[in-house]
Amino acid sequence: TIQFVRILFNVPWLLAVWSFLRAHCTDPGGITERWRTFARQTNLEVGESKQEWQPAQATWCSKCSDIRPERAHHCSATGKCAQRMDHYCPWTANCIGFRNHKFFLQVAFYTFLSNLVAFVTMAPLIGLILFRWSRQEHGPTVDDWKDIVLTATCVATMPVLKLFGQMNQDHIPKACQNVTSVEASYDNMPNPYDLGDSVLNMSQVMGNIGP
Repeated sequence: TIQFVRILFNVPWLLAVWSFLRAHCTDPGGITERWRTFARQTNLEVGESKQEWQPAQATWCSKCSDIRPERAHHCSATGKCAQRMDHYCPWTANCIGFRNHKFFLQVAFYTFLSNLVAFVTMAPLIGLILFRWSRQEHGPTVDDWKDIVLTATCVATMPVLKLFGQMNQDHIPKACQNVTSVEASYDNMPNPYDLGDSVLNMSQVMGNIGP
């Protein structure tokens, strides 16, 4: 049973660490030279950037002095434009965009899952520890340091669960609608990128299911 619990916790925890490294190290998807060449050769019409849906419309970034494709936005934290930018994430110290959005969602999900496993598996034992302490005349002592550490660890999982639970609650539904955090307030037209199916929309971020 203990071995099973170790596997149950360590697998999502390791996946969370790996996803974090990928989210931090992966370029969010900047404006490429290939895109610039395409825009020049085709004399692409460039429109003014607005805080609204602009499907099939290249826009001009005054801060980068560059032509950018639809859904690209300027990240003030990195000083660069990112394709399908979602937001700047201080936790991963990187802008979240087209190329690393998947890893960001995985960080949020696997971190929540590993902490949930930790809390659920520790909670019954913590209940027994607290019950024993309540029966002791002077409460916990120095000799109970292992139980104190275990209790503190269990308590520490609670704010982590709340934080990453809220992150999942916020970002997963957006991915299922094929909308970014930047675009969430757009209301000038129905979402032109909504494929009409949550799985298809999610595949735009996570990739297609299967080989």
